Amino acid sequence: MPVPSREFTVGSGAGLVMVADSQMSRLQRVLLVLLFLSGGYLYTFPSATIAFGGVVLLHLLVGLILLWKMLPVLPRLLRGSLTEARWGWLFLAAGGALGVVLILTGTPRPMRGWLFVHISLSLSGVLLLIAAWVRARGWFGSSTQTRLLRYALLLA
Repeated sequence: MPVPSREFTVGSGAGLVMVADSQMSRLQRVLLVLLFLSGGYLYTFPSATIAFGGVVLLHLLVGLILLWKMLPVLPRLLRGSLTEARWGWLFLAAGGALGVVLILTGTPRPMRGWLFVHISLSLSGVLLLIAAWVRARGWFGSSTQTRLLRYALLLA
């Protein structure tokens, strides 16, 4: 039986974004958390083990699924999102595109620099999405000083 579409808002005022399908948004959040955790594991514990290979495969599959689900709704996300969220989605899309290139090339040692660009773009995108999420809830207020505090706390 099809689930009825439920709308919800992220943000307030002129920065509203309406997402028609809350299931999609929930899926995106779960995929982002899985990518963040698996990416952290891969960066922190690089080793030639079976567990590491399994996490690499998990990271690849989840990344491809997120990119596949994100691309059709990206224009809508960019139109109605807060500024931080727009940049976050763009950085994630660029990191995902670079991730696909790294999958296709196998990421040999000479391309290690591109791996770090992929990590930087993806991590920047996640941090900006978290910043938009915090801003949409009104945490830390809306002045310039509180926005700087919000970014400083995310980078710490």
